[in-house]
Amino acid sequence: MAYRAVLPVLVITGFLGSGKTTLVNRVLGGADGARLGVVVNDFGEIGIDGALIADSTDDVIELADGCLCCRNTGDLEAALAALTAQAHRLDGIVVETSGLADPTAVVEVVANNRTDTPLALVGVVTVIDCQEFDANLRHATVAYRQIVAADLFVLSKTAVASAANVELIPSRLAMINSVAPAVRDGEAVDAVASLFAPQAVPARRRDVPEPGAREHTTLPVVTLSVPDPLDRVRFTSWIDGLDSSVVRVKGLVTFDGGGPPLVVDRVGARTTFRFAPPAAGRVLQDNDAVLVLFGRGADRASKALIACTPWASGKDVVT
Repeated sequence: MAYRAVLPVLVITGFLGSGKTTLVNRVLGGADGARLGVVVNDFGEIGIDGALIADSTDDVIELADGCLCCRNTGDLEAALAALTAQAHRLDGIVVETSGLADPTAVVEVVANNRTDTPLALVGVVTVIDCQEFDANLRHATVAYRQIVAADLFVLSKTAVASAANVELIPSRLAMINSVAPAVRDGEAVDAVASLFAPQAVPARRRDVPEPGAREHTTLPVVTLSVPDPLDRVRFTSWIDGLDSSVVRVKGLVTFDGGGPPLVVDRVGARTTFRFAPPAAGRVLQDNDAVLVLFGRGADRASKALIACTPWASGKDVVT
C-alpha cells in the first residue's frame, strides 16, 4: 500500500464480545506490508484490548476507561493527531470502538478532523456475533445503531453458531441496512483490505443522525485486579456459573501450578481461553490476573469471586 497524502481511516465496531479485536489482529496480520496505526477504545479501569493488539503493530494508542461516543471524543481527536504526525510511515488508521459505543461520534470526528494530514473515512465495519445476534438487538439499542452505521458487515463465530441462524442473519441485517454487504469471518480480511485499496472511493455516507440523537448503552463495569494466581477449579466453577446478567467477562489470568498467562473471554454462555501475547505483561504488571465484567450482575459476580479468593481486590468502574 503506497503512502497517500490523505490518510484513510477505517472504523471497526460491534457489540460486546463480537470479535472486534480478533478482526483487527487479522487485518494487521494480513496487511501485506502495509503499516496501520490503531486506536482502540476499551472500558474498565485497566485496558486489555490494546495489549492484545500491541504485538501486531507498534502504532497502538489505547483509550481506556471511557467511551468514544461520549467523554473520550477529545481523546480520540488527540490520538488521531498523534498518529497523523507519523503519516510519513503509515498507510492507514484503524479505530476499534468500545462494544457499547454508537460509531456516529467517531464518524463525526474523522469527518471534521483538523489534523496536519487530512483523514478520509473509508468505511465503518460492524462485526456481528452470530451466536448472540438476537440477544444483543433485544437488550441494546446501540447494537441496532452499529448496524445502521455499517458499510460492511463481518459475520463472526460462524463455525460455532447455528448454521440456520448464520444463513438468515444477512437478510435480517438487510432489513435494517440494505446498503452494507455481509461477509463471513473467513472472507473478512480481503473485504476489509479492499476498503483500504488506493483506488477505493470513500464510502458513501448515509444519513447520519445528528449528535443529539446519538445512542449510548450504559452498563455497570467492574474491574478486578488479583495479585496472586487463581485457583483453576474455583475460577472455572465461578465463570461457568454466571448468569445472563453478566453480559461479558474478559481478562488475563494466571492459574496456580504454573503456566503462562491466558486470555479469558466469556460471551453469553461460552467461555474460551487462549495463550496471552507477550504485551499482556504490561497490563498484569504486579498482578496475576486482571478481569473486566460487564452487566447488571457484574458487581454481584465480582463479589462472589472475591469471596472465594480472599487475596483478590476489586474496584467498581461504573459508566
